[in-house]
Amino acid sequence: MDDQTKQAVANALDNALATVVMREYGSLSSGLNPIQRADRVEDTLKSFNRIGYEMPNYDKWVALFYHWYQPSQINLAYSLIKSITRVPERLYVVDYACGALAMQFGVALAVADALEQGQCVSDVRIDSIDPSQAMVNMGQKIWEQFKLVVNKDARLRHVRSACEIISPQTNPTKVAIDGNIKWATFTESSRWFSALHAVYPDNKDSLQWHTYDRIRSLNPDACFATAISRKGRELRDIWRFMDDNANYDRTLNPSIKRQFTGELPEITRWRRNLNALPSDNEYWSWLNEPIKWHWHSLNILIYKSRSYWSYLDHLDGY
Repeated sequence: MDDQTKQAVANALDNALATVVMREYGSLSSGLNPIQRADRVEDTLKSFNRIGYEMPNYDKWVALFYHWYQPSQINLAYSLIKSITRVPERLYVVDYACGALAMQFGVALAVADALEQGQCVSDVRIDSIDPSQAMVNMGQKIWEQFKLVVNKDARLRHVRSACEIISPQTNPTKVAIDGNIKWATFTESSRWFSALHAVYPDNKDSLQWHTYDRIRSLNPDACFATAISRKGRELRDIWRFMDDNANYDRTLNPSIKRQFTGELPEITRWRRNLNALPSDNEYWSWLNEPIKWHWHSLNILIYKSRSYWSYLDHLDGY
C-alpha cells in the first residue's frame, strides 16, 4: 500500500469513525440537558483515566468514547500482521477480547495489500469474542460505515474487495468456533489467535485459562498479544504456558513499523467541539488532545508455529 492509498484509507477510517460517533452521541444524549451530557462525558473520561488499573464498565458511553483508542488499535493490528509479511490464501482468525473489532480492520487492510500485490486470498473468517456487546456493536457500526465510504473511492478497490472476502462473526457460540476450526483444518487454512489489550489486574487467571483453552483447540500458526507497558509482567505470565511449547518460537517486543502516522482531523474536530458543554472538570482538557494513529509504549508478544512458517519459507524458495 503506497502512501497515497494509505492516506485514502486513513481518510475513510476517520470519516467512518466520526460519522458513527456523531450519530451514536446524538442518540445517547437525546433528552439530556447540557449539564447531564457533561456529567456523562466526565464519568466516561474518569473510566478511561483508570484503564491502566481496572477494567472499565464497557457500556454504550465508554464504547462511544473508545474512538480515542480505536485508530491506534487498528494501526497496531495492521502493523503486527505486516510484521509477519504474508497473508495466506485461506485464513481463520480468533480474536479474543476483540473490543471494537480493531483486528478485523487490521486483517482487512493486510488482505488488501496482498490483493494489490497479486496474491490470491480466497476466504477469510474471523470470530470476534468480547464480554461487552456495546463494544462489539460499536465496532460493527464503524465497520459497516467504513465499507460504505470505501465503496465510493476507486483508489480503495482492493480494500473493498478485502472487506467482501472477510466473513465476520461477533461473539460466536462454541459451536460456530468449532465449525470454523473444522473448516480451517479441512481447507488447510492458516489459523491465527489474537488478544490485543485484553489484560486487566482482575482478569489474569480467567484470561490465561480462556487463552490456553482456545489455543489448545485451535492450534494456531500465529498468536498476537499486547498490553500497555505497566502490564507487561501480567502479559508474560498469562502466556507463559506457550514458552514451554516446543512447536512455537516467541518474539518479545519486536520492532514494529507503524503503518499509519499523524492525526485524524474529523473525529478530533468533533471531540473538541464537546468543550461547548458546561464543565470545569480536571479531565475536560483531554478533549483538546488530537486523535492519533500513534500507540504508546506497549509490550508485544508474537508466537509463530515453527513447522508452518518453515513450510512458508520453503514455498518462497528460502
